[in-house]
Amino acid sequence: MKSFRKELWFEAPQRRHFFNITGDVETALKASENMLAKFRKGDGLDLEGIYCPNESSTFGMMKYLDDNKLSGKVKFVGFDAAPELIDGLKKGTINALVVQNPERMGHD
Repeated sequence: MKSFRKELWFEAPQRRHFFNITGDVETALKASENMLAKFRKGDGLDLEGIYCPNESSTFGMMKYLDDNKLSGKVKFVGFDAAPELIDGLKKGTINALVVQNPERMGHD
């Protein structure tokens, strides 16, 4: 998977938090663990939503939410349509996926 330098967006009540991370899926997983630690509240998160703008960060966040039994406890929008992400969408870990059609985007 490609490296990324994008922003993960977290919406907490009355607050917005932006985080920049670089790396692959494992780096995204570690960054998700570190970033979300301060938002843990009981068995959930003190967040309204999470947006990951690329495939690597979406995979890392999905794994973090699954591993920590947080799936479905926060709205999660990811990016791309890899089969594993589609499975995450079907089981409710991911609420929505942003996808693109590069061929069509280049021609239309």
